[in-house]
Amino acid sequence: MIFYFPEIPGTLTMTILMLIVAGLLLFGAIIVACITAKLIWVIIKEPCQEAYFDYLDWKTHRFHKRKKKLKWYDDYSKFK
Repeated sequence: MIFYFPEIPGTLTMTILMLIVAGLLLFGAIIVACITAKLIWVIIKEPCQEAYFDYLDWKTHRFHKRKKKLKWYDDYSKFK
């Protein structure tokens, strides 16, 4: 039984043309994906920065709170 694949060209010229067209389509898709990613990054950049700095503030506040407790316990151990 002979299978016929219409997407496989028979000549070298058609193969080269199909590779060029496929390459151009891939290049276009990559450009569209980069533009979309840049647009998404511009949209979410500010909220991400705010959330990150809020996290850093919370972490610093928590660390100072823990440091005060440790300091108190150090003083308490000196009294024993």
